[in-house]
Amino acid sequence: MRMVRLDVNRWSRRRQWQWVEDYCHWLQDGCSPLQAAKAMQLSAEEYDLQREQQLAQRLYHCLRRGLPLVTGLQGWLDRELLQVFALGQQSYCLTELLTQYQQFQQQRQQLILKLWRQRLYPLFILLAVLTAMTVAGTSYFPRLLKYVDQITPGWAVAIVVQLGEWLLRWGWLAAVTVIGVFGLYQWIGQNWISTRRFKFERFGLFAYQRALTAVWITQMVALMLRHRLSLQTTLQRLQPLSTPYAQHHLHCMSQRLARGEQQLAEVMSTGLLTPQLLFRLRNSGRQQAVVEGLWRTALRSSESIERGLMLRQRIMLTALYSTIIILMVILIQASGQLMMAILMS
Repeated sequence: MRMVRLDVNRWSRRRQWQWVEDYCHWLQDGCSPLQAAKAMQLSAEEYDLQREQQLAQRLYHCLRRGLPLVTGLQGWLDRELLQVFALGQQSYCLTELLTQYQQFQQQRQQLILKLWRQRLYPLFILLAVLTAMTVAGTSYFPRLLKYVDQITPGWAVAIVVQLGEWLLRWGWLAAVTVIGVFGLYQWIGQNWISTRRFKFERFGLFAYQRALTAVWITQMVALMLRHRLSLQTTLQRLQPLSTPYAQHHLHCMSQRLARGEQQLAEVMSTGLLTPQLLFRLRNSGRQQAVVEGLWRTALRSSESIERGLMLRQRIMLTALYSTIIILMVILIQASGQLMMAILMS
């Protein structure tokens, strides 16, 4: 039977996640992978869900030919989701891993939304103030200055006029530069690995990427260890799912294990985890207590990391509001100086 290949780009990531979750539910109910694929195909046919039916049909025929489960999904699911699926199947914790991974993604998205919601209002006000200064410095003030006899009506007027002219000429370039620098900063945080990077981290740079990587590694390692996988196997299997920055720390942990280190706290002491977490791991006692301690700490790590990020957020918001107040004071002062100069002319 000829099967149509599904275009992953036309099938939303959310629907892919839902399909995988539904498939896992069939497996949890005691169905074999082949039976689950057939059941998914019949259900999709009943509700006329073409993409879900095509994927289930593809998987069913691949399993009947004796091909691995992941091979049947190759090219039909998002690459990252497919890697999570493969890791969960290899580690015999497919449902738990998918659930934990999805929770991590949701926590990250919620944290990003929370941070940006707090930034949007001051950024909007800053944009409005800069727009007002541009209009005033390039339109209104030059017209009013024609009625002033003084060559220099005031320092604030000069600042508004010069800043307005600069924004009108170079404002778009400054905006593009800021967006580009922000994107580059995000990319560097996930991919740049260097001794200089770790020096910058001591001053708080790349704190967001470092915090999310710490949450990701602790949660995934704790989940794998709870399913009785060895730490070495866990570190190796997590590397394909991780960013280059996370891969570096996982590789360092694997090297510590290869050198004979037994303490989990010492293995994971690569500069990524906080001293508080390492202290708790070091004092957890026996191995099972260490695993459970890592698991409990991993579940609460997002809250502690969020508190640290919110502290830096408050510093940034303070800087934004301070800039807005300074610009507004200059604009008001310039208006007053100009009106006074006109009245005295």
